[in-house]
Amino acid sequence: MPDHSARAITSDRSTATAGGPNRSNLAARLKDVRLKKGYTLKALANALGVEHHTMISQMELGNVAVPSNLWVTLAEPLNLDRYIWVRL
Repeated sequence: MPDHSARAITSDRSTATAGGPNRSNLAARLKDVRLKKGYTLKALANALGVEHHTMISQMELGNVAVPSNLWVTLAEPLNLDRYIWVRL
């Protein structure tokens, strides 16, 4: 019988929102590389042409996936392999 308690639903929802382990790994790596390269959230957003720096923050938290149209654009300033998003 499925567990419909608030705890189970919250747990399922957080896993779905976080995107699972691959998105979490990518999120941690994205933030780590951004900081090592000396980019603030705003500076990276400007370099990418992203209007809201909070989108970068949400990607780093694993709340949203890195949009495919940003894969190459994001990899270039951070000196990452542009196919990293596919592998993770």
